[in-house]
Amino acid sequence: MEKICETTIRFVRFSPASIADIDLIIEYAREGVAGIAGADGVKDPVLIEYFDERVVGDQLIDLVQARLDVLLESLESAAQRGDADAASQLTDLCRTGVRSHRLLLSLSSAAEQILRTAYRLGLVDALRDAASPANAHDGQVASRQHHRAAFELALNLLAHLASDPERGAGARSALLDLAGFVETAGEAVIRLPMHLLDDGERQRLLTIHEARVALFTSDPVRIPLGLELLRDNRVVRSAVWQAFDARHIG
Repeated sequence: MEKICETTIRFVRFSPASIADIDLIIEYAREGVAGIAGADGVKDPVLIEYFDERVVGDQLIDLVQARLDVLLESLESAAQRGDADAASQLTDLCRTGVRSHRLLLSLSSAAEQILRTAYRLGLVDALRDAASPANAHDGQVASRQHHRAAFELALNLLAHLASDPERGAGARSALLDLAGFVETAGEAVIRLPMHLLDDGERQRLLTIHEARVALFTSDPVRIPLGLELLRDNRVVRSAVWQAFDARHIG
């Protein structure tokens, strides 16, 4: 099935054949799929629908990409002119795009394009919301569980913004927000520029560490935390020491 789908898609996309010839090839391939779907031990008519979805979907990729480009270019242009509504729309797209713009987010590169647009505009709330566990059920474009590469990109882009000594306070605050969640603490903390944290940010980091200690030690009956949580605990604990030691390094 997959071989038929992939071969048909490649032919349709790259062949210089006429429309009539392409239609003929698609119909020929569909007959092959129908043969598989009706075979003894299979009897699955959904396979024919799946073939149609794959082939038609591939033909729509260029159109969907064009729609995404137009949307992001218009939002970025408006936001650069100071349009707060455009910036808010982009933040909403980061937070709920998989649900609100399902067709656009079907593109494999959509999440990266959206995140990089938010990064160019310095929209730290958008990058944070795209990855925050607080929005895990809202259709965020950089879910840690479902879109791992986009999640790491969102955090890396926040780290780049946070490293700006003059304009990075918002990004540092966003990383600390993410550090407040058990599941994202370690990945957020390692992206903090310790030498740039002020007293308030250091105190937030200490409070996060203390909350983790209380969470994992408050119950006398303990279960093994697992490798990931143990590693995150060590990272957060080490970050607290580094942050406070950094005050004394010129």
